[in-house]
Amino acid sequence: MNIANSGATAFPSPLALAASWDPTLAHDYGSRVGAELRTLGFVEGMGGAIALSRDPRNGVANENMGEDPVLVGLMSAQRSVGTQENKVIATVKQST
Repeated sequence: MNIANSGATAFPSPLALAASWDPTLAHDYGSRVGAELRTLGFVEGMGGAIALSRDPRNGVANENMGEDPVLVGLMSAQRSVGTQENKVIATVKQST
């Protein structure tokens, strides 16, 4: 499926989401992602990386939510809950 012209939203990076320090916003972000994935016919989505960004040269550092383990855990959990409320599996990944 080519989703380039599907009308799906281009969301801000997860790092920008984490900078808000707002768990409710993280939930709403995940909920919107889940709703769009469901509309496009997907039942699973990659929920972003949960590894801590200790080195900015890491090629996937922009997929992480930062260096604070408490913040990353709280925001990732809320994003996943929001996604899964739409009957979409929120798969988190660990990047190195």
